[in-house]
Formats: sequence, C-alpha cells, structure tokens
Amino acid sequence: MSFTRKLVAAAWLAAVVFHSQAAEEKKDEKKKEPPKVTATIPFALSTGVTNQFKVRGLNLTNATALRFLSPTNLSAEIKSRGPAKVPDKADAKKVGDTQLEVELVLPDDFPTGDLSFVVATPEGDTGTNFLHVVGRDQLFDEKEPNGGFRNAKVVPIPRAIRGVIEAAADVDVFRFEARAGEKLHIETLSRRHDSPLDAIVSVHDAKGHVLMTRDDAAGSADPSFDFFVPSDGAYLVSLMDAHDRGGENYGYLLILRRK
Repeated sequence: MSFTRKLVAAAWLAAVVFHSQAAEEKKDEKKKEPPKVTATIPFALSTGVTNQFKVRGLNLTNATALRFLSPTNLSAEIKSRGPAKVPDKADAKKVGDTQLEVELVLPDDFPTGDLSFVVATPEGDTGTNFLHVVGRDQLFDEKEPNGGFRNAKVVPIPRAIRGVIEAAADVDVFRFEARAGEKLHIETLSRRHDSPLDAIVSVHDAKGHVLMTRDDAAGSADPSFDFFVPSDGAYLVSLMDAHDRGGENYGYLLILRRK
C-alpha cells in the first residue's frame, strides 16, 4: 500500500473512531439526564390510611426510593415503575412520560400540611417536591356527577375537598350551609403542588346567582379569599379551569373553613 493510501486509510479509521466515540458520549449524556417529577396524583394525602398515588415525570423508571426530607423516618413503597401515557398534543417534557405507583401509610397523629420528598435514582435525585397532608376527619373526596347546581354534593364545614377537573369544560359544584355574619375562608391548592389547573372559584346563593368570583391570588394562580355570609341558608361553591382544560392530573384541594 502506498504512503498516500496509508494516510487516507488512517484518516478514515480515525474518523470512524471519532464518530463512534461521539455517538457513545451522546448516548451516555442521554442516560445521564437527571430525573424530574412533573406531578403527583393525587397530591393530597390523608392521615390514618394507606395512601395510593402516582408520581409522574421524566426518567423515573430506575427509581429506587422516595426519600422524605422531614420527617425522614417515613417509608413509602414503590409498587410499580413504567411508562405513562402522554395526552394528545401534550409535551412529554412538561407532563412526564414515566410514572411510579406508590403506597404510603400515614399514622392518625401525623402532622398536617406540606410533606417534602425527592425521588432517588441511580442517575441522581429529583428536585424537592411537595405532597399535602390532610387530617382524615377533614378530607372530603369529590364524586361525580357534581357538574351542576342540582347535582352539587353537600359538604360540611370545615372540610378540604380533594377533587379533579377530569375533562375540558368540567365544573365541580358543592353545597354548604352557613349562618349570617360568619366569615368563611375559601382557598384552593393546585399550581403550588404541580397541578396544571388554573382554578376559578365562584360562590353562589341557593338559586345559583353569583355572589363573588376569584381567580388568582397575590403571587399565586391558586385563589384564596374570604366570604362574608349575608344571611342564613344554603350556598354553592363552584370550581373550574380558567382555560376549560382538564385531565387526570388537573387535581385540586378546595379548602372551606370558618375564620
């Protein structure tokens, strides 16, 4: 083989090795993409029961554990790991394409409020995420049908209503009794716990007339406001998405309490 041909062959071999190494490096980089949680469904948990929920996100199929930051002695069991269906026209990077099915037992005397956790994987831990714990005697689960005033579910006060806006243009309606002069606080949790729901909450009289409507609160897409009860009787509270969207991850916690 001539000297020129040897040079050409060597250059060709070097190019092949270079591209092969580059491809391997790209493959390694893809493998090393950090895991991320995009949603926890539902994000509201109850004390005194075995809670079952899904943790949805990116690169979660190798998850080894959920680690709780405070208290650190909690132990959740990952029941399954696998792909998650991406809704039509949704961006997988935003909604997540993998999920975990998890069980977590919380004792009756467990503190209520936010519960922080990370998902541990061989590629690293996710960022900090939050569940929200509600006392078992305070939690009320929304049940369909409740999409109109006639189907409104009766809710005692105080309660934290755990629900989902399941489909586009869905509206959830609840009925409660109150006395003249009472000051009620009405608040939703959704965006603060990675739900895409942009809630609009309205209070109505017993005939369905709108008394007040609230969208965003200061610094948050979750409404939070006080309602002064004008007279004794029944009232209705409705909740919907501001953009008429919905789905299994459009969860909320609607809190009704006296001040």
